[in-house]
Amino acid sequence: MDKINIGIIGLGYWGPNILRNLDFLSEYFSVNALCDIDSNIINRLGKGRSAMLTTSYKEVCYDKNINAVIIATPTKTHYEIIKYALENGKDVFCEKPITDDIKHAQDIVNLTETNKRITMVGNIFVYNPAVKELKKRIDSNELGNIYEISCVRKGHGPIRSDVNVMWDLAPHDISIILYLTGKLPKKVTAVGFNYLKGTNLEDSVDLTLAFDDGIGAKVNISWLYPSKERKVTVVGSKKMVVFDDVNGIRPLTIYERSTKPFGDTIHGDFGIFKMQTTDGEITMPKIETSEPMKLELEHFLNCIYKRETPLTDAKNGYEIVKILCAAQSALKNPGWIEI
Repeated sequence: MDKINIGIIGLGYWGPNILRNLDFLSEYFSVNALCDIDSNIINRLGKGRSAMLTTSYKEVCYDKNINAVIIATPTKTHYEIIKYALENGKDVFCEKPITDDIKHAQDIVNLTETNKRITMVGNIFVYNPAVKELKKRIDSNELGNIYEISCVRKGHGPIRSDVNVMWDLAPHDISIILYLTGKLPKKVTAVGFNYLKGTNLEDSVDLTLAFDDGIGAKVNISWLYPSKERKVTVVGSKKMVVFDDVNGIRPLTIYERSTKPFGDTIHGDFGIFKMQTTDGEITMPKIETSEPMKLELEHFLNCIYKRETPLTDAKNGYEIVKILCAAQSALKNPGWIEI
């Protein structure tokens, strides 16, 4: 099995983490190029490596010896770099979101198909073993009918100046919601606040998604929270499950709790106005842990070798951007926006 020659474009906040994981997978990947606009960063990270060091992403994409590129640059630069990479025959892994423009996202889908390339978006939580276990339990109907999915992603920064908190954090939760439900919402609304008046960007947002089958999903995100909170709560008719990403030992908690009508609802006696709750055991199953970034890159590797469509492909990236763009419209003009 020949190694996949990789070029990494963007080595600021997330790029070094990608590089570290590629080193763990050096049996399969060879890092042939490191690219960043800051030459000090690439000189520091490239020290002792035989990789090409450059400030030009075009030089990386044009190199015939490189099979694929990993893009970890600011969101507004994604489209230009992805487009150039695909047109130069490269498979692409791009950090979320795929872009911040719906037309650009659709163009990336088209370019991927036209050039017969692999485009994968780094929606990392879809590859998290705990989220995959939660998906398995939902699909087996262990939780019963799904009523609601509630996501909380808050912390004390880091605060960005290029995108608002929704574009920064919500792609994670939207990708989880789409993965768990296996469907797209019908409409979306959002309310945001700009407490830090240095920019016009929202630093706290509440996002709500409504599905055709009655499922509701909520996403609460903020840069201005005193402690780190990363939770997904799934409420079903039979059971409820909480995924706590901060809990690295037992991230899933399963509650045998349900809510159902109490009394004779058919003939309309007084019981129809009451609901009965039931409580059972609370369990925290053991889940084999593995770094999601490593699993994500392994998936990218397999897709390249087998020429298969990634789980989080360009189309999935487009769907998330479509939801975010609709939510952005709702931030400016309050109300429900059809997807």
